[in-house]
Formats: sequence, C-alpha cells, structure tokens
Amino acid sequence: MSSVRREVGPKVAMETHQMDAQQQETGSLPNQREPEYHNVHGPQDQIRNEYGGFGVRLSPVRRLERYLILGTEDGTVYKNEEVLEKDNIESLTELIQDKRGLEAVRKIRDVSLNRRCAKQKYVIHSLAICARSRDPETQKAAYEILPEVCRIPSDLFLFLNFCKENSTGSGWGRAHRRAISNWYVHVYKNRNPLGLAYLVTKYWARYNFSHRDTLRLAHTSSKDPILQLILRYIAKEHGRGLLTENSNNDPSVAEVQDFLDACKKARKTDNVGELCYLIRQHNLAREHVNTDMLKCKEVWEALLEKMPMEAMLRNLRNMGCLQMFAANSQAEEIVIQRLERIRSIDTEREETYQDDEESMCRRSAYSHPFRILQALTEYQRGPSTRRNHFHEPNMRIVDALEKAFYRSFSQIQPTFKSFCLAIDLSRSMGKKVLGSQWITCAKAAALQMLTIAKVEENYKIIGFSTQNRDLEIRSDMTIDDVMNVMSRTGDYEGLDCAYPMKWAMENRRNDIDVFIIYTNNDTYCGTVHPSEALRQYREYSHNSYVKLVVCAMNSDKLSLAKDEHMLDVVGFDAHTPSIIADFCRMG
Repeated sequence: MSSVRREVGPKVAMETHQMDAQQQETGSLPNQREPEYHNVHGPQDQIRNEYGGFGVRLSPVRRLERYLILGTEDGTVYKNEEVLEKDNIESLTELIQDKRGLEAVRKIRDVSLNRRCAKQKYVIHSLAICARSRDPETQKAAYEILPEVCRIPSDLFLFLNFCKENSTGSGWGRAHRRAISNWYVHVYKNRNPLGLAYLVTKYWARYNFSHRDTLRLAHTSSKDPILQLILRYIAKEHGRGLLTENSNNDPSVAEVQDFLDACKKARKTDNVGELCYLIRQHNLAREHVNTDMLKCKEVWEALLEKMPMEAMLRNLRNMGCLQMFAANSQAEEIVIQRLERIRSIDTEREETYQDDEESMCRRSAYSHPFRILQALTEYQRGPSTRRNHFHEPNMRIVDALEKAFYRSFSQIQPTFKSFCLAIDLSRSMGKKVLGSQWITCAKAAALQMLTIAKVEENYKIIGFSTQNRDLEIRSDMTIDDVMNVMSRTGDYEGLDCAYPMKWAMENRRNDIDVFIIYTNNDTYCGTVHPSEALRQYREYSHNSYVKLVVCAMNSDKLSLAKDEHMLDVVGFDAHTPSIIADFCRMG
C-alpha cells in the first residue's frame, strides 16, 4: 500500500516529450504500472500529461468552463500563459467546428450571469471568438447575449478589442454594427434615464476604444431626445442644443443634462467643498472625479456613501491609508454594514438578466469570493509605502471581510458524510491564482476547503505530494491563520494524486465517504493511478459508493475523474460547494 517516493521534475517532462507517438499512447510508465492503468479505463480514455503521468481528457465544454472561471494568467509550472491560452481557445474552436457553438454560448452566458467567474476577461474573449466565428447560428447567438455579458462599457470595449484581434478585415460588418448600436439602446431602455449617462461618463475609454469611436463606427443614432442628448454629449457636441420646444418641458431631459454638466464640473474643479456637493447631489463615482482630488479624505468620504460594492472592495486599502476607518467612525460603519449584506449568488439568482433598479440592488449584495479574498489580502498587507501615509487595518473590517468571504460561496446544508480533504502540495500549486500577486493556488484551495469544513462535522484535512502531511487546519481558523499554516508547508517536486486513498488505507480509515482533492491534476509519481487507488479503497472499505471529487486549480485539459462516482469541479467557482454537496448526496 505504501507509495514509492520519487523526486522528479522538469527532466521527466522533457524526456516524456521525446518519446515516440506509440509509446505515448500505450507504453508503460516507469512509475505507473501499465496493468493498473489499463484495467480501470483502457488506454483509449487517458492521455499522457506533460509530466509523464496519465489523466482523463476533459470534454470541450468542461474545458471551456475551466477556462471561463480560472483563466490562464501566469500559466502552469510547465506551460506559460500563451501556450495555455492557445490550448483553451482550441477547445472552444473545436466546439464551434463540431456545430456545438450554441452550447458554448449558453455556457458563456451561464458563467457570466451567475457570477461564477472572478474576472470577465476570459468570458468576453470567448464571446468575441463566437461572435467572429464563421458559423451563422453561433455568431447570431453571441451577439444576442452581448448586453447580458458586457454589462458595463469597459466590458464592451474589451469585447471590441478581442473582436479586432480575431478579425482578418475591419471587423465592422452589418451584424457587428447592429449589435454594438443595440448595446447602447438596451442599456438606455432597461435602466433609468440616468443609467446610460452614468456609464458613458464613468467609463469614457478603455482598451484603445472610446464611446466616440464606437458610435462613429457603429453608426448609432436615435430619435429619442434623451438618448440623442447622451449621444451628442459623447460626440462632444453642445448638448444644450437639444432643449428645443419639443423637449424643453421634459424633466428627464433636464435631469440628464444637469448630470452631464455635473460630470464636467467634477473633472475640472479643485474646490473640495464643491466637489463633495456634486458627488452627493449626483451620485458621482471615483472615475468622475478630478484625479488630483483623490488625495483628499473628504472626497473619499463623500464617494463611500453610495460607492458600489466592487469599487469599495478595490479601494479599501486606499481609504485605509487616509485614516478613514477610525473606531466608531461613520466610514467604518458603512463598510461593515455593506459587507454584512453580502450573500451568495444562488440566493439572488435570476433566470433572465434585468437592468431595472430593483434587480441591480439585489445583485449589488453579491461579490465573487475571489474579489473579497483579494480585498482582504490587500487590506491586511503590511504598512503602506506611500509617503505620509500609515496603514493600520481595522480589525472589525477584517473580521467582516472574512465572514463575507464564506457567505459569498453558494450556501449548503450538511451532508453528514465523512470527508478526506486533501491539498496538492507540489510546487505547481505555488503558482498565483487568477493573476493575484499574493494568493497562491495552495492557499486558495485551503480556504475553499474551509467552506466544506465549516458545514461538515466529520472531516480530515491533509496535504500530499509523494507523502502525507497533516496541515492542522481547523474550521474555526481565520483566513490569516490558514495562510500561515500553508506558508509553512514544503515545496515538493513529486506528486502522487493517489496518495489520499493510500493514506486512508495505511491509517486503517475505512469510514471515508468522500475524497476531495484540490490539485492541478499533474500526477506523475507513484505506482498506482488515482482511479485505481480509489477502486482499491472501495474494496478495502466494502463501500462501492465512495466518491472522489477533483477540484481543479488551473485550466489545463486533464482531470482524474472518470466514473459515475467521480466528479470534476472548478476551483474558485462560487457554486462549487453546493455542486459538491449535491453530488455527495447521490447514490
């Protein structure tokens, strides 16, 4: 039952690439016995990875899902970002070529609308590829969901930039122009009269595109007086010219005109009192404000009063550096009250995306777990290096952020199963997740494990590479304590994903119902394939329903899960805990 420790690394991967095609498909590995590999799935169902081990190839839809949620930032240990990105795009192209483009578009919409991804970049990139494809049905479906996926102008500009990169010509055909024009009309019709004016003034230009360029290329026009006013403002014409006899008595036109005038003043004024008045009177955002004025504490206090949740999380450290969060201060109470309102997306799920004010308020109570964790990590990070500023974290805010982090995951009920929660400790898990500067895959995995441990009573947390290590993580630990434990773990070269099952048999644990492995799926050490080790444990425990859940921490093409009692899920998907719980109750 014991595993064979074998320190391997880049050299093994290089030797693997030098093997001929026949040996890669059917040849036995020096450290994974061929009979045990073959008798589980057969050679046709598994492929060799870059490290010399075998895994199950994901379906194109599952691969797309990983890409949309995890992205490719920083790549993996043996694949840089460009190679990993290319591999993932090929899986999307494969779907479109197989006439499954509509399936891909539906997955893109699901991930975006249900806020399953921390970053929109990969969702929008995939949508742009579908929109620029040669399949008419896929193209039409992609353009139809454009306003639902690209909810703010920066998303729209990123979409245009990706379309430009994926087009051989100018890229502004009739369907493309119509879709872009419809985006402005959709936002205008589905929000209050100030909604579009707020967005176009907040996000004036991004990714080498501006609203002026976009409207000119899309030939956008309208007979609606308010929409005309906004379009002329974008074109930098004199908006007051619209206040004709037909529209002069329309209060909505005057309201929008006053808002646009306030935006102009906010960008130019250097008077703190006047700027704070404009912010409060017209609900202006940070992007509306003269940049030089963002050094003033009073300006930030005015902005915080109605600051959106995502903006508040991004700017917590900036506000902390200005000493805004003194004990019992108004700013402290505002932040804590908003963090306490954060809920999981499944409690606010909507079948159709609505831009009305009520729906927007409900969605504002949700933020992706990664964004909260990123805000917490940044807010707690040491003294500020900015001149004349000292950052001392407010512990009430830290505590509120930690609680909000766990609430932001989908809510689950206990399954009353016995769990073995295992984290991959190989050096591949030291890669940063989702482009973060401070959060590694290993730390992110440990924190996600706590979402299970806080609900279930019977669990054991271990770390593994080619040996076991008790991580001594408890469900009552703070995020800071968990990160300190993870920082003391070793950086192992080898990886045997069969080890959790081996550990259970070696320690005579025949009561495990569910193994959850948080890994990059890069197994290549050991004498037994993980699937075979699970089969052996089922025989050992006399329980044929023991389950294995593989939580992937990168967007590579392989998994370890294959049979009906094995599940592959995506790390940092906000819905992962509820998906795991539902799976554990089956059978």
